[in-house]
Amino acid sequence: MSSSNAGPSDTTASADCAPQLVLEVIQLLERRRVVSCITGHYALIHYGVAVANPTWEIAVPENQFQNARGILFNDGYNQCPPTPLGTVSPLLLHLNPKYNLRGSNVTFLLIPSTDRRIFPRVGQFSSDSNGLQYPQQRQFIQSLLDTQQYTDLGKVADAQDLNMGWGYLKLRFGQLPQHLVSWIKLKNERMIAEYGEVLGAACALDTEPHAMLAWGQAIKWRALRTDKVVPGDEPNSDAEEVYNS
Repeated sequence: MSSSNAGPSDTTASADCAPQLVLEVIQLLERRRVVSCITGHYALIHYGVAVANPTWEIAVPENQFQNARGILFNDGYNQCPPTPLGTVSPLLLHLNPKYNLRGSNVTFLLIPSTDRRIFPRVGQFSSDSNGLQYPQQRQFIQSLLDTQQYTDLGKVADAQDLNMGWGYLKLRFGQLPQHLVSWIKLKNERMIAEYGEVLGAACALDTEPHAMLAWGQAIKWRALRTDKVVPGDEPNSDAEEVYNS
């Protein structure tokens, strides 16, 4: 007798074929001139970080977000029921629509790329063996810094063997650009609206983050997370004042 409920073997099969099914979504959007890339858990995995129970996340430019939703709807992708009230997620990602991959019990989130501070551009991706595209290394790590996902920042630095000097050469420190300041303020307002004053304030992003300090701490505490020592981990003399401030 057949059953509509997926058993363990069905779940495994769905998970195994998920990369190809995600690629189909990306190619569908691409044919309609919507650029997209993988962010979130699977971007972390792409850069060597182990993630338990990862979920798929596809980011499109904010000005193409509604268009992308329409494309998925017209192509028969089923949107999942809304996330239950009371759910807390980083950066309010749970408010974005979730879909089932075609013929699968695996789901993916569709998000405006600004939720992750990622800005997809054609030809500016890192690809894996399945043909899936991810933000390039520098942009991905800058996005973790900008969105204050410091635990993930440290994990990627560990996995990629990045040191202090890499951050000085590749990352944007110093005064925050106004568009990032505005984004942080808007995100905090939305968190308070979603969670209430107390929890919203507890989840709020720092309105005056110190990017160099955050990068320095991600590298400085590597020895507590791993037994790995990467040449160049030690702060240079110019940076020590920042770390000790």
